[in-house]
Amino acid sequence: MMNLRILLVLLLLAATCRSHTNFFYHPRPPPTPKTSLFARPNIPETYRKTAVLPQSCRDAQIGVSPRRVVVLADGYEVMCDLTTDGGGWTVIQRRANGQTNFTRGWHDYKYGFGDYDNGEFYLGNEYIHHVTSARRYELRIEMEWKGVKKFAEYAYFRVNGEQEFYRLHVGGFLGNVGDSFSPVHSGREFSTFDRDNDNHEINCAERFHGGWWYNACHTANLNGVWGVKDTGEGINWMSFTGYRSSLAFCEMKIRPVQH
Repeated sequence: MMNLRILLVLLLLAATCRSHTNFFYHPRPPPTPKTSLFARPNIPETYRKTAVLPQSCRDAQIGVSPRRVVVLADGYEVMCDLTTDGGGWTVIQRRANGQTNFTRGWHDYKYGFGDYDNGEFYLGNEYIHHVTSARRYELRIEMEWKGVKKFAEYAYFRVNGEQEFYRLHVGGFLGNVGDSFSPVHSGREFSTFDRDNDNHEINCAERFHGGWWYNACHTANLNGVWGVKDTGEGINWMSFTGYRSSLAFCEMKIRPVQH
């Protein structure tokens, strides 16, 4: 009788474990680009095709605010910088206060995370690829450390599609800070803690707590941990902060190149 009771208990536990496994690992279909965090799919297609919505931040009207959130003709809601160096910039990444966790997996970096209200976000690799593959874009990175502001500009910036792991192409440097980005990171694939595409035997994204175009591993880590000063884990720009300090602010923004 005792053996029968033990057998029944073991069978019950096995059934419970199976049900929990099915619950936690039940696959869900991934969202399409139109369900990106910053996509606005409910805008009628006919409305998008009119001249009412700007094609990019270059077409946005300059208002009272130097930056504002704009819905573009492609249905995405983006933050525009309308004044810096002539304006027309789409902000694709922003770090300002540590309120948003940037230690995230492939899915989040693909479709974007954060929000404009708290001032920290990543627009998403899928959208960045979408716009930079359609025409030539330039990149501007602004950063601040210990009250000192610096910038780096790149004459061309492109991100390949997911089938190429969002490989980065960036070059044509100009700025008042050393170039800690293009020499080491251009040509590299994007990595996250759950998708290791770097050029090192360790998982650089897991070690340094960010999604990034890691090589082996980095001289720039703009998606690192805000405020952290441990070696290489913060928001680093090696030629400016070194590896033991973290930027207080950084912003990456792109705009189409005018011919």
